Amino acid sequence: MAKIKPRHRQKKGGEIIIENPSSADAQELLLYLKQTHQETDFLLREPEELEDMTREQEEEFIENMNESDCNLFIVARKDDKIIGNLGFTGSTLKRYCHQGEFGMSVLKEYWGQGIGSLLLEALLEWAAVRDITRISLRVDTDNTKAIGLYQKFGFTKEGILRRKKRLPDGEYRDEMVMARLFE
Repeated sequence: MAKIKPRHRQKKGGEIIIENPSSADAQELLLYLKQTHQETDFLLREPEELEDMTREQEEEFIENMNESDCNLFIVARKDDKIIGNLGFTGSTLKRYCHQGEFGMSVLKEYWGQGIGSLLLEALLEWAAVRDITRISLRVDTDNTKAIGLYQKFGFTKEGILRRKKRLPDGEYRDEMVMARLFE
């Protein structure tokens, strides 16, 4: 199973807990997702694309992630409120089970407070005991803060996907593929 041992870290302004969510967190996670997708256009979906997601679907997603040996889903909590999340998707195929891709988000009011670093630390510790030797991600090329965070953790640029994302106003965004390889 892809569970982690909950971690408690003292950060400026209080304790942060990194843990796997349970299906009981489904409704709060849906509200969290809607908020984060309204706060930035760096994420995958437009806010209205989350409207049809149900609590039951989110419960099933959480349960599937927590039961999987190759996927990881974790949240950051402060004062019992979800303030960040990270999802890693791996493969069950033998030729690809050594690698996977992740995405993450943090509520805007917590940007720059080390929440992303805590989530990445938990991912890297989890991956280390699972013989995962390649972790990749995609990030908007103009999301310089996120790129800086990933570089701090040893991720390097592998390439640019031109015009990968189209925003509602018709603007296109390039995405950078980054990866960290382990021996």
